[in-house]
Amino acid sequence: MEYGLYILALAGLLLLLALGAPFWLGRMLCPALTFALMRRLGSGLHRFFSFIKPDLDIILLVKAANRYYARDYRAAPFSERAIFLPVCLCPRGCPAPVSKEDGLLCAGQCPDCSLGRLRREAAALGYGWIYVVPSSQLMKNENLPPSSQFIKNKITQHAPRAALGVICAWHLRNRLLPSHKKIGSKGYVSGGKKGTALYGVLLRGRNCRQASVDWEEVRTAMALTEKG
Repeated sequence: MEYGLYILALAGLLLLLALGAPFWLGRMLCPALTFALMRRLGSGLHRFFSFIKPDLDIILLVKAANRYYARDYRAAPFSERAIFLPVCLCPRGCPAPVSKEDGLLCAGQCPDCSLGRLRREAAALGYGWIYVVPSSQLMKNENLPPSSQFIKNKITQHAPRAALGVICAWHLRNRLLPSHKKIGSKGYVSGGKKGTALYGVLLRGRNCRQASVDWEEVRTAMALTEKG
């Protein structure tokens, strides 16, 4: 009996070491295993992981997914990629109108708007679909679908080979993951089509009206190809 407990304790310790490798070794040891565990157990282990680091479950999930889908994501040409940017990155007083079909209709011409500059850069790379995802919670009078449904609709509509999403940990855990059940080994699969390889960049904390992100991290993810 004691021998069995030692084995379980050792297995648990090895698992924690593997999951924590990105933080103390700078690299993920078992992305496929970490991705599978976080998809199935992450929400249940949220409180435990939060004692170690806030949103650690989602951080590990995103890191593992980025590694897991890296080859397919890098192989996708820019013309077959979509990028989803949250409306909470817009500066206060943004004058752009919003559409329930196309999201925020950003002209990309405001000189001090980092979001507009990033959209222009994505367009210059040749991205097939660029969306600023609207929020039905922040824009209650616009008759908008929930942001998770908006993203799901667009991936189903376009079936891109790859998609880059910028999102906060809370929204990913509580909205996107529960509503997107078709995420598996091929990415997001819709209508029997080839899956969409996913890549994520997390926002800094949770601020629904004026969020911040590491823009250089987004640019690096946006420009990833097989060559580098």
